[in-house]
Amino acid sequence: MSTCLRNCVTHNTGRTTCSWTNQLTWNFKVWLRLSKAITPNERLMATLRYLATGRTLEDLKFSCRIAPQTLGKIIPDTCEAIFKALRNYCKCPTTEKEWENVAGKFEHRWNFPNCIGTVDGNHAAFRIWIRNFHSQVLLGTASANDVLLYFSFGRNGRGSDGGVFEASDLSEKLEDGSLNFPKEGTITATNL
Repeated sequence: MSTCLRNCVTHNTGRTTCSWTNQLTWNFKVWLRLSKAITPNERLMATLRYLATGRTLEDLKFSCRIAPQTLGKIIPDTCEAIFKALRNYCKCPTTEKEWENVAGKFEHRWNFPNCIGTVDGNHAAFRIWIRNFHSQVLLGTASANDVLLYFSFGRNGRGSDGGVFEASDLSEKLEDGSLNFPKEGTITATNL
């Protein structure tokens, strides 16, 4: 084996390789190993961890091993995919009998008569640029057994809770009467 001035190596087989090509090949192999695609499991894990803990993307990057800029793109995309996948499983009652069933469960479990659901909202903050934050609101309505009856995601977080509810389609259906709520009734075992 002989070495020439260009830092190339001639092997006994007659093949000549240069160290810069070896270095380039090695760097390319390392780059391929490091730049693997983010799997759906990793995307879901990062999104659920973000939604459950409310940690910042800068803090989340250490536990997920994903860059904050990438997390800022992955989390909204994954939330949208979750919404599309689960929207058929989240069934809001449509008949008067279904609403009476929900109210009966509230009265039986929580001793809270004529209640047809609990409404709550949660802000999910995203860092867009270095100093700018953007938040979206997840608004949900649950039954007495913590079953999600209705949810809406994507309203701007600058609005108040009342403003977010007012802008939701649940509010529109409530005003036009298309939810088929039960007729007014009396509260039993009281003097009201």
